[in-house]
Amino acid sequence: MRRTNRLRLLFSHAWQPALDMVMAALVLGALLLYRLGSLTQGFSAGELATRYDSSSLTRIADNPFFLPYKLLQLLLLQMHHGSPLAMRSVSAKSAAERALSMA
Repeated sequence: MRRTNRLRLLFSHAWQPALDMVMAALVLGALLLYRLGSLTQGFSAGELATRYDSSSLTRIADNPFFLPYKLLQLLLLQMHHGSPLAMRSVSAKSAAERALSMA
C-alpha cells in the first residue's frame, strides 16, 4: 500500500516535465522535417557522394566513419526509399538526437 502511494505521488509530480519534454521533441521533429524534401530540388554534390558511400556494405566498410548514419541510409536505399526526403530525414534524425542529448 505504501509503495503504491509513493508511485502515485511520483506520477502526480512528474507528468508535467515529462509532457514538456515530449512536446519539445515533437516540435523539434516537426521543424526539422518541415519541407525537408522540397527546399532544394534534387541532391547536392555532397549528398550524392554520401549516398554513393552508403550504397553498399563494402563501401561502408571501406570508410566506416559515421557508421550509424550510413547504415540508416543503406537501409532506406535497400527499401527503395532513395528520395531527397528520405535521405535528408536521416540527417534530421541525427540532428534531433544530438540536440536532445545536449539538453
